[in-house]
Amino acid sequence: MNLCVQSVPARRWCGFGLAAGLLLGSTASVHANATEWIEPRSNDAAEYAILGQIPLGEGPLLAISGSLDAFEQVTAPSGGSGGGEGIGFPFSSGQDFFKIYIPNPSLFSARVVTAPFDSKLYLFDTNGFGLLTNDNISSSNTLSEITPAAVDGSFTLSAPGIYAIGISGSTNFPVSLGGPIFPTIPIGVQGPTGPGGSQTHIAWDGVQAVGGYRIEFTGAYFVPTPGSAGALIVMGAMALRRRRARS
Repeated sequence: MNLCVQSVPARRWCGFGLAAGLLLGSTASVHANATEWIEPRSNDAAEYAILGQIPLGEGPLLAISGSLDAFEQVTAPSGGSGGGEGIGFPFSSGQDFFKIYIPNPSLFSARVVTAPFDSKLYLFDTNGFGLLTNDNISSSNTLSEITPAAVDGSFTLSAPGIYAIGISGSTNFPVSLGGPIFPTIPIGVQGPTGPGGSQTHIAWDGVQAVGGYRIEFTGAYFVPTPGSAGALIVMGAMALRRRRARS
């Protein structure tokens, strides 16, 4: 494993990157009735859950569109922690994470519907712990889909809250100090049962993918303001009751 090339410290100097990402995100235009988010070209989504881009909007989030790119280079500002003006630091752009709100986990799903590469989806908590992943929907479909429970029962999403949805190519995988977070099982939703599954994500290993993608959701919402989170939980519970009544 190569833990130094794409490690967290090399990523926009962590604290500086988080502040810059929030500042750039706060200036993006917001449409009152938006149900989708498009990753801004000027504000690449981070490759770590703790730094995940926060889509701007209110209510249900139906889709996210973005692009995985090759390595990019960021230059430290004058007097910054990067060591001085004009010093460049490469960071990975071949993985993207976005923060979403899930009020009722039993209704949640995320599915890659468009990508020119063999995709892999991830669900992490906002502290950087891996929860769920999927490589291939089936043996004939190399796109990816996450539902609330791992096929082996190792993890079931049950708590409402803010999570981070991530995407990469199938030959690229997240690692912790203990090793790969998830097993390399191509079909079915998997839990964090890799040798590094009990530790936080610190790096990426493998080969990056390049290309645009679109992820569609059920049961996902834009991250709410503190006062509206409770209302979304109630809405999610009501939707579940209606779904059960129809079945």
